[in-house]
Amino acid sequence: MEGRTRRQPTQSRGRLEKQDALSKLKAARDGGDKRALTYEAKQEAELYDVLGDEEYAKLVAKRRDEGGE
Repeated sequence: MEGRTRRQPTQSRGRLEKQDALSKLKAARDGGDKRALTYEAKQEAELYDVLGDEEYAKLVAKRRDEGGE
C-alpha cells in the first residue's frame, strides 16, 4: 500500500459558499465593511403624476363628464 496515492479532498460548492458567508460575517464583526453603508436603493419610477391645481380641476371635470351617467 505504500505505492498508492490518496485522493485530495475536494470542497463542494455548498461548503465554499458557507465558508465565504462565514468569512463575511467575521469581517463584519471585526469592523470590516458594513453592509448598511454599501447598500444602494433602486430608484423606482414615479407612481403618479404631479398636477397643479388647474390641471387637477380639469381632470376631475373630465372624469365627471365621462362617467356616472
